[in-house]
Amino acid sequence: GYSNDVSVSLSAGVSGRQARVEISRGCPKKCAFCGLGWMGKPRHNDSMAILSAIACLPSVHLQACDAEAHPQISEIRKSMRASGQIDTGCTASLDECFDTGSSLFYNKMFNFGIEAATERVRKRIGKARLSNEFIVEATADLFRRYNKHGVESSRVAWHMISGLPGEKIDDLDELANTLRELERVMMRRDKVTGFIQIRWQPLFPQPGTPFQWCAPGNNAELWATELKRKIGKTYALKLSHVGGRRN
Repeated sequence: GYSNDVSVSLSAGVSGRQARVEISRGCPKKCAFCGLGWMGKPRHNDSMAILSAIACLPSVHLQACDAEAHPQISEIRKSMRASGQIDTGCTASLDECFDTGSSLFYNKMFNFGIEAATERVRKRIGKARLSNEFIVEATADLFRRYNKHGVESSRVAWHMISGLPGEKIDDLDELANTLRELERVMMRRDKVTGFIQIRWQPLFPQPGTPFQWCAPGNNAELWATELKRKIGKTYALKLSHVGGRRN
């Protein structure tokens, strides 16, 4: 259960006056591979309690499985912006980030859960909105705003999973085409630049999820290397490929 208090940690290992404040637990989504959405109803700490706990802190990590799903996230960020506070938390939802773009802090880390190389498998795992076309438009929109504000786009990552059921390494052709289309839009239509770190890890079946009895995914480093080969050289869109854990 939840405590009535907002859980703030100011451990000695954190530099300066940065804090972590837990704004919610659980996840409203039920992605087939992730246990966080299958552990019960998500719970949220009240925005006034959160703002009271962080009132004197210049740098705050808003900790949650999905911070964008907090029903009062826009009000929280608006108040933080007015106070000159920095949100150092990570945003993982590309669609919610796109929907609430006006509330973004540009120093945040964006680790978007794209997960699958193909539209077909994204629909199967609970990410149906992330069509190839939407991924291109939403990512290009983020880079447009980065360029407009003169901010380096070095804190954007895509999280990918190797070995999802129904997906083979040959399906990376579709992901490579999506990235090439993103660069085309950035160069010819928007005339902007950007950087994405593509982070791979193998599937780890989680208890209590629809994928709990699936076989673990295979070598993520191999998928990262193969995608890099298929894409080739890019110009407006700079890419970094990280293989992550191998097993």
